[in-house]
Amino acid sequence: YLTSVVTGQTVQLSWSAGSDAETLSKAGLNYNIQLGSSPGTCDIVSPMALPLSSGYRQIPVTGYIQALTTTVQLNETGTYYWRVQTIDTSFSGSSFSNEYSFTITDIAPTPGNNGMISSSTLYPQASEITLDFSVSSDTISLTNALAYRIYSASVSYGNHINAWEKLSTPLTNWMIDTHTYLISNQHASTDYYYVVMVRDESGNKAIYQPLHMTQFTEMDAISLEGVYRSSVIWGDYDNDADLDMLLTG
Repeated sequence: YLTSVVTGQTVQLSWSAGSDAETLSKAGLNYNIQLGSSPGTCDIVSPMALPLSSGYRQIPVTGYIQALTTTVQLNETGTYYWRVQTIDTSFSGSSFSNEYSFTITDIAPTPGNNGMISSSTLYPQASEITLDFSVSSDTISLTNALAYRIYSASVSYGNHINAWEKLSTPLTNWMIDTHTYLISNQHASTDYYYVVMVRDESGNKAIYQPLHMTQFTEMDAISLEGVYRSSVIWGDYDNDADLDMLLTG
């Protein structure tokens, strides 16, 4: 049998163990799933097999799922269709299971300003740092009902919410209706990262882009051409989030 448990945008897919004449222990079997936004498709997750045939494997490798369950994250509402294939130790694939479906009815909040976080300084040894971010929008909760939480870590976990929750340090509890936070007594001696997480009333979560606090390194070997009647201005000329100096003369 196949089951699906939907929690916001997160779906846990589970199934019964397959069987195989050549593989004596079911522990030696592995699995692939086919997941699509319409019946019979695999535009979300490809099984590396021909799903409309008997399950002929296009790539002679093990399946990418070694257990009887997997978790997928989906970013849009709608009904999704899935089925499972069993793969044995000789890389042969079974025919696919019957197709099942599940429905996503709500999605995570959308961080404001494309998830950008600004700060009063990017110097990690500063005694106080004020983080500022634009509020999120959501299809479930009103703006003033969204909750935010600040995390810090010495490495960046990108946009992986589970990793930030498990491996980083929470600096706050969940805070309602806010867009700024003052961090005191940091005095860090190494680079580190801040991130803001937002949660709606259904428990759906989204994450802002990590803010990198980096040590200042003076580059005194740089020499500028001598110019006359010149002007200079700082700006992000190449849109890489680092300041550039534009010098004319």
